Amino acid sequence: MTLSKRQDYGHNRGMQAPKGTSIERSKRLVKEIQKALKPFVDSCEMYQSDETISGAPAVRIDKNRLAIAPDLKCISKGGRGFWVEIKDKSQRFYYPDTGADLHQVLGWYDIWGTLNEPVLLVFQDPELESCMPKGTAPNTKRTQFEKRWHQFEGAPYGNWLSDCLSIKENYPRVFAERSRDLEMCILYFHISSMIPLNNRWKQITSDFDHGVVTALPNSIRAYSGSPPRLLGEREIRKLAIGQ
Repeated sequence: MTLSKRQDYGHNRGMQAPKGTSIERSKRLVKEIQKALKPFVDSCEMYQSDETISGAPAVRIDKNRLAIAPDLKCISKGGRGFWVEIKDKSQRFYYPDTGADLHQVLGWYDIWGTLNEPVLLVFQDPELESCMPKGTAPNTKRTQFEKRWHQFEGAPYGNWLSDCLSIKENYPRVFAERSRDLEMCILYFHISSMIPLNNRWKQITSDFDHGVVTALPNSIRAYSGSPPRLLGEREIRKLAIGQ
């Protein structure tokens, strides 16, 4: 389900909520996650940089490449760095997934792979009713979605990027979409790759310090099209730059 078909986007001629409103809501969630993590790490700060991409703070991967930075840069009790990317968005109604801009995902993949700094993805759904589509939808689809929503009860969920990129059930999967009149490719991750994170921050950070984190795959792969076809990394990177 595209954003414009969600019930809470019924204003403004069915368009997505104003960007300023969305940004403010996301900032509040980032601060909440930061506060939850801080007791279990040495430091956890919103990342700032003089280098930017379209105004967003960027990470220098090597002398020729930058990547948009995840929201938080943390240093564990063991002195190792990791990142946290936080998305205030709903999982999709008609598909058992949630995702992010493919270009951003590739940046996180490169940050982890090049700098050896893992990336934790965190998502949070809005209230159940606001996630429902406008108008009618088959009862079976509503039941399926409600069951998925209740896995997390509107609280933070997610996983390390490496787990989200694991190939299963025709996922990860690339969809071409429009958001705020921009065409972009979104990489979606299956909800089964996510775990509830509330009250698990201590375990997550402890696992990181003890090396209990799934290794990043040597190359990024994802499905696309119908019937779905598994794409290799070269094809995926071409999609991200519109080739």
